[in-house]
Amino acid sequence: MATTKVQDGNVLNLTLATDATSGSLVVQGKIVGVAQITGLTGEVVPCEVVGVQRLQKASADDIAVGTPVYVEDGKITSADKDGVKCGYAVKAAAAGVLEIDVRLVPTC
Repeated sequence: MATTKVQDGNVLNLTLATDATSGSLVVQGKIVGVAQITGLTGEVVPCEVVGVQRLQKASADDIAVGTPVYVEDGKITSADKDGVKCGYAVKAAAAGVLEIDVRLVPTC
């Protein structure tokens, strides 16, 4: 292993801007992750930044498989407004459905 490697990068320690429960979305700049534990504002918590996660979705959105998705106000949306791109839908979720399966893809 190279001496420059710090970690695999699948789980990053992120500082919470707001209180978070295990499984909630955490956004720090352009990094989007899923909190692995519950934490309070200002605490550092491990967040998974890759993989497929079942996440809260904006209820009005109708999202098809393969649609790029974003985090806005702590929920997944297909609308590219002021949100942070986080991945792609791997399962369709109609309007009124409150959760969606998302493949998190780290972006630059």
